[in-house]
Amino acid sequence: MSDSEDPDFSVYCAICGCSLEGGNIGSTTPSDVRLRRRIVALKRKARERGDPDPEDEEEDENGNGQRWRAYHSYDPELVSEDSLEWLYASCCLGVNPDAPVIPTQMIWLTRTSYGPHSHGLPVYPIHHCCLDVLTEVLTGGKDVAKIDKDVLFDAMSELTPEYSFDVDLGLDYGSLSGRDQSWLSVLGEEFSVTDPSLTPEVTELLELCLADHVFELRSGILGVTREPQVQDIFSRLPLEILLSIFSLLPGHTLLALLEASWPALCATRRNGFWKRFLRHDMPWLTKLWPLLDEQRQDQEPSYKAMYLWLNKVTTPKYGMGGPFMSLANRRRIWGVCEQLAAVYFRHLHVTPLVKPDSSILQGAVCRHMALISEKELPDSSWALHRTLFLYSEDEIRNKPVILEAYWGENGRLVGLGAVLGHQRRTFGLNGADMPHITRTTVRVRGNVQIKGVMLLVATADPNSGATTSPGVVAMEVGTYKYLASCCR
Repeated sequence: MSDSEDPDFSVYCAICGCSLEGGNIGSTTPSDVRLRRRIVALKRKARERGDPDPEDEEEDENGNGQRWRAYHSYDPELVSEDSLEWLYASCCLGVNPDAPVIPTQMIWLTRTSYGPHSHGLPVYPIHHCCLDVLTEVLTGGKDVAKIDKDVLFDAMSELTPEYSFDVDLGLDYGSLSGRDQSWLSVLGEEFSVTDPSLTPEVTELLELCLADHVFELRSGILGVTREPQVQDIFSRLPLEILLSIFSLLPGHTLLALLEASWPALCATRRNGFWKRFLRHDMPWLTKLWPLLDEQRQDQEPSYKAMYLWLNKVTTPKYGMGGPFMSLANRRRIWGVCEQLAAVYFRHLHVTPLVKPDSSILQGAVCRHMALISEKELPDSSWALHRTLFLYSEDEIRNKPVILEAYWGENGRLVGLGAVLGHQRRTFGLNGADMPHITRTTVRVRGNVQIKGVMLLVATADPNSGATTSPGVVAMEVGTYKYLASCCR
């Protein structure tokens, strides 16, 4: 998301990396159609050879920019205004500053226009379709309410680069080159803007593939026929160990192994192995599993051929078209969600500490006490109040902390606090059941060290009558990467 209100800055989905503003569809004139096909063919051949893309020409021979316009627009035979409607349906994940209990409570904001970062915190736009995919990855179901939005926000914040003009989680978004200050509709990447939802049309397509035995017809793509090798380390391992190892590998790694090892190839010849591996390596293909369960045992297809064929037709690649673009984009987005899920579950499984470590206690020693009142108090009324905001050095190494400041009616600082996860640690008044006390917050990212806290103290004017007693009226938290304000 842009840090500016400038409309020239595009807004991107944090999950799929695509624009929330649709795309540019090319014309259907015969000359443009021929030009698009020529551009795609040249680029595809160059990539198949491993060569760099041919340089894009700003102007064609007629000097009217036809080639540039063709390259930066989608093929109207593959994309339509109706097919891009899903790009406009979105929500976003952000902080609710009015949360009554925990200031890190997150809300799904159901709107499609986004301003700059709110309260110094990023807001993460997400397509509804991408949110559905993310929900499946994180919960195994379709109930978005099961996502811990606080944890998700923490995970996304950890991944967000410190200085970025849009919300880019720094993840591998796959074959996607249209991201810039303004979204570019790149010819040949139509699959990236295809609806990733498992629609009834997708289910019908898979049913037809099963009924027509298209997997068997593509047996020529297997291509794994190695001759026995004299020495092979995998020949020394029991079959059970081999299968356990193979079940942990991603598909591209397993296929490369089968090309190189005859024992590995022999160990994976059973149909049952590929049926299990199909579900393991293609979890995004959930509509296929009920169809496979309906197959009679004596009519089961070759799951190896099915896996290899599906792997080929659903791999996102430049210049692809046809009915499997939806599954290719779903596969790409699922991969992004799995990267995010690794960070999400790490945050989710962190158990908050209930007391400080001994090293923190030993280091939190004050050698002197400042005079805070000119009024002499009886010895019995003196008490030492102590609050430790940090319980261990590892506690905020990757997890952000919310710093709080509480202000009284007279504009003076009356309390400080820190929130890690769902645990609040406060010193002084925290506004509980005190409506006259207001709160300001600032979020400090994980791995960011606090350099110092600067206090602005208002003192009494000696040239005037009695006024409000001196007190802190503003504060700033300085870090080694930026200055975060927690002022009134």
